[in-house]
Amino acid sequence: MNYFAHARIATSLGGDDAHVLGAMLPDFSHIVGIRIDAIEHASLSRGASLHHRTDSAFHAARAFRILQREGVGDLEAAGLGRGPARGAAHVGIELLLDVALTGDPDGDAGYQSALAAAPALADAIRWRDERGASRWKTLHARLVAAGTPSSSPERMAERVARALASRPRLCLAPKDLAPVALWLAASAGPVERAAPLLLAQTLAGLDDSNPSQTADRSGKNPLARGPRHA
Repeated sequence: MNYFAHARIATSLGGDDAHVLGAMLPDFSHIVGIRIDAIEHASLSRGASLHHRTDSAFHAARAFRILQREGVGDLEAAGLGRGPARGAAHVGIELLLDVALTGDPDGDAGYQSALAAAPALADAIRWRDERGASRWKTLHARLVAAGTPSSSPERMAERVARALASRPRLCLAPKDLAPVALWLAASAGPVERAAPLLLAQTLAGLDDSNPSQTADRSGKNPLARGPRHA
C-alpha cells in the first residue's frame, strides 16, 4: 500500500493529523532515501506502527492477491519476465489504488490536513543523516503542490521502474516501460472498482482498529522497510 492509501486508512480509523502523517512517514522516509532513527511524538509514532500492520493486512487481502495474480499474467503475456512482472504488478496496483481513492471528501481532507501539520512536527523526526530533514522538506513541498495523487500511465510506469530499480530480480528493462504503461491504463478501472473491497479487507485484516494502539505487533522496527515509491 502506498502513502495516500495509508492516509485514507488512518483517517478512517479516526486518527489525528499526527497519526495520519505517521502512517505515511515510513513511505516518505524511503522516498527521500534516508532512514529515521526515532520519532519523538506519541501519535506520530503510533501512526508509523499502524503503517506496517496495514501493509501486512493489505498484502494478505484476497482482492489484492487476485489483482496481482491477474496483473502478473497480463504482464508476462506482454513480454515481461516473471520477476519484473511480479514487481510491476505489485507496485502498479498500489499506485493505481492511490489514484482510485482520490475524490472522497473525508479522505482527501485527512491527507491534506496531515501534510499541513507536517512542518510543526518536523522536530519530532530524528533522521539518521542530517540531509534527511532538508530532503523531507523538499518532498513535502512537492506533495503539497501536487494535491491528491494523479498521473498518466506513462509517468506511472516510470514511477514503477524507479521503485524497482534497486531490485535486480524485479527491475524493469527500458523495453518494459511501454507494456507496463498499457497495462496500467487497462487496470485503472478494475482497481477503482475493487478499491472499496480492498479497503474493507485491509481494515478487517488489521489486528486492532484502535488508532491509539501503541504496539507494532509484528515485532519489527516501525521504520525499517524496503524501498517505496513516490
